[in-house]
Amino acid sequence: MTHLLIVGALEAEIDSLPDLLRPNLPADVTVTCATVGVGKVTAAEMTQRHLLLRKPDMILFAGVAGALEDDLMIGDVGVVEAAIDADLDVRSWRRELLRAEHPITRERLHRSDPGMVARALEVKHALDGTPLRTFSAFATSGSEFFDTEGKARFIRTILPDLEATLGSEKRRPNVIDMETSAFLQVASHNGIPALALRAVSDTTTGNAVEDFERFLARASLSYAAVIQQVALRGQTVS
Repeated sequence: MTHLLIVGALEAEIDSLPDLLRPNLPADVTVTCATVGVGKVTAAEMTQRHLLLRKPDMILFAGVAGALEDDLMIGDVGVVEAAIDADLDVRSWRRELLRAEHPITRERLHRSDPGMVARALEVKHALDGTPLRTFSAFATSGSEFFDTEGKARFIRTILPDLEATLGSEKRRPNVIDMETSAFLQVASHNGIPALALRAVSDTTTGNAVEDFERFLARASLSYAAVIQQVALRGQTVS
């Protein structure tokens, strides 16, 4: 029996997932959904509580994020390879460190399980058969919900300092949210295979607040097929 725990910041991001997934999963896969709240502190605390209470075999964070690159469109599903904390900055104290680098552990990036990432990126269609675009996501998590002007300011002033090496290339985060880095950090410290999925809810040039509200209710339709592929542990899903 495999137990997959799916968590999300808001109930609207995950509440329809059990009904969407149940007909498509084998009997030996059980799915539990739970909310962890908005923001890194709350998400970290509640993720830890759910891990201790529910003891899953793997955990997945599903939700939405804003785009930081112009080619990302609403509904695209970001499979998060790594996440970085946009707020952590001790460079005025330790000038040799980078933004988001922890002064004690020297951790800077928090990563999803590579096998789960690989399976998720294979998905090209939603559960209803319509084309679905998945992409490799590098997420940054902050503490502010940006409107369009605020996001543009973040891209200009903060984003360059968050550049990091993923694999063999230097990358800047391409999506922004308020929980992913904390979720992956907690999962890693517990030794639980974890994956974060972030469906793009607003573009770099659209109305961030209005786009977010419109897309939130149907976000789970975008990533349900990806979750199914991960839960099946590599069995083929088109």
